[in-house]
Amino acid sequence: MIPITDIEKRTPETKAYAYNSLRNIITTRLHENDLHNAQKYILIAKRQFSHSTDYRFKIHVIFLEYLLEYATKPEKLDYYSKIVALMSTLQEIGEFREIESMRSDLDRVIESKQDLKESLERSFAENTSFTV
Repeated sequence: MIPITDIEKRTPETKAYAYNSLRNIITTRLHENDLHNAQKYILIAKRQFSHSTDYRFKIHVIFLEYLLEYATKPEKLDYYSKIVALMSTLQEIGEFREIESMRSDLDRVIESKQDLKESLERSFAENTSFTV
């Protein structure tokens, strides 16, 4: 099922189910701090982009990639900025359920770094009306 084989033979419902499964696998890997496998499934998901017209899937995979980078790279502000930009765009188009899902994932990843989160929130409060 993952990655999707013979994609041209799959119904839109089957593809949507597979894409949602990929998102869930990546999210679970991140929550369990299994960063190697999270990266592996992100790469698999990104290979599906050329076959997908589901922008929510694509945006969420990009978000999860940024979240992984946030968790593993020293340039946390760069990735946090990218996450906030994605969420701000979703807010503009009314995708509030996606935002809530992303907020939950973000909070779980940075929960143990509360001091960093507060510092970043203060920084963004000056530049945007969007809060995480």
